[in-house]
Amino acid sequence: MTTSCTLPTLGLIARRITLVAAIVIAPTGAWAQAPAGTVAAADEVVPVVSLMASASADVVPDTLSITLRVLRQGSDSAAVQAQIKQVLDAALGEARRAAASPAVEVHTGGFNISPRYGNNGSITGWQGQADLVVEGRDSARVAALAGRLAGMSVVSSHFSVSGELRERHSSELAAEAIKRFRRRAAEVAQGFGYVDAVPREVNVSHADGDSPRPMPMMAMARGAVMADTAAPLPVEAGVVRLTASVQGSVRLVGKR
Repeated sequence: MTTSCTLPTLGLIARRITLVAAIVIAPTGAWAQAPAGTVAAADEVVPVVSLMASASADVVPDTLSITLRVLRQGSDSAAVQAQIKQVLDAALGEARRAAASPAVEVHTGGFNISPRYGNNGSITGWQGQADLVVEGRDSARVAALAGRLAGMSVVSSHFSVSGELRERHSSELAAEAIKRFRRRAAEVAQGFGYVDAVPREVNVSHADGDSPRPMPMMAMARGAVMADTAAPLPVEAGVVRLTASVQGSVRLVGKR
């Protein structure tokens, strides 16, 4: 497939193009089938060039995910479970009312009740926890909602790239990487005295790198933040590097 396009400006912070070329001589025809010790004619040798081209762009992630947790402990497991359920139900009710916008989603995470043991190995009490995840592409609304869910602690947060944003950039980066791959193949062909380069096997791949680190929120460095006020949590997205790579081999044709 031949693709040639010019990338539109989408606020890309940086684009890095990496090109690597290596020469591989692949025997074909009579030489490839000849028994050991047979000398083949020079014009039966088909030069094959292995190439790799990659295009990268730093993009601002558009989805924020915040995980909140309720922790309770006591001497009775049923009481601990009831306390956790009460806090979780109240938080879910508040979150669902605020998450009417399609830009915000709410769902529960893990729920666990486990015993605590004393020095003699006997059970001395029970502890439990339950998680609630608030996420969406409206980061301001997500942070504001997480900041007013009473009785729950913020334990983690991270930004990610939505499927829509990833697809848009991935298509453009793939087109750029393919264009660079073809251009480099033509340059290598001409450098070795051939008219053109014909693709033999090509692979296009995508990867993420340099993901943004979770942003500290209030006293998050101390382990958890109680979301017992209506103040929105301070969050800020970093950047994620998206990369499209094209690697494969081309056959040099048309010896001059």
